[in-house]
Amino acid sequence: VNGELQMVFGSGDGALWAFQPRTGKPLWNYYCSVHGLNHTPLIQGGKIYSGVGEELLDDKGLADSKIGSLYCLDPSKAKPGDLDLKKAGGELWKQTEWTVSRSSPILIGNRLYVATDNGKLFVVNAETGELITQKPLGRMMRASLLYADGKLWANELNGNCYVLKPTETGVEVLHKFRLPSGEDCHGSPIAANGCVFMPTTAAIYCVGKKD
Repeated sequence: VNGELQMVFGSGDGALWAFQPRTGKPLWNYYCSVHGLNHTPLIQGGKIYSGVGEELLDDKGLADSKIGSLYCLDPSKAKPGDLDLKKAGGELWKQTEWTVSRSSPILIGNRLYVATDNGKLFVVNAETGELITQKPLGRMMRASLLYADGKLWANELNGNCYVLKPTETGVEVLHKFRLPSGEDCHGSPIAANGCVFMPTTAAIYCVGKKD
């Protein structure tokens, strides 16, 4: 960012922080919640996309009545000597009352694909934050989405697994399957060597061709 290497992460104090990796010097922060953040931010094209699923902070830094948000930040607007990125105009857009605190978003083209805590998939215009469409996936989402081979993999907490294809109007369900009863998906799927690996509370599954 502005020629400077930054490490960006959600913190237990309810803020997104950026530090110099080698020195530990704080560069900026973005306070957004009363509670700690569990979300891993997505950084692409000089912008940061992240979310929160707990109580928000109002403009005065006090607890707000709204719960959850998805937001887009421009870290290049941070001012030397002033850590407050919001005050510096770094908040490009924010959607409130979207609980996005576990699953990290995926950016494909100019669209964000975001799984909310209550099991919905939101397709969002990355430039404006406008909701394009939404699709229910279940009751809870903890695992992050995976984009591989032109498809989205979405594993709902209670074992409903979806293979989705992005379309002009949203997503198309290519395949849906359910894991054995009692197995939960907290961890995120990964793709490697032509296979998809999915961790659950009882096993690790490898999906792919036998050869």
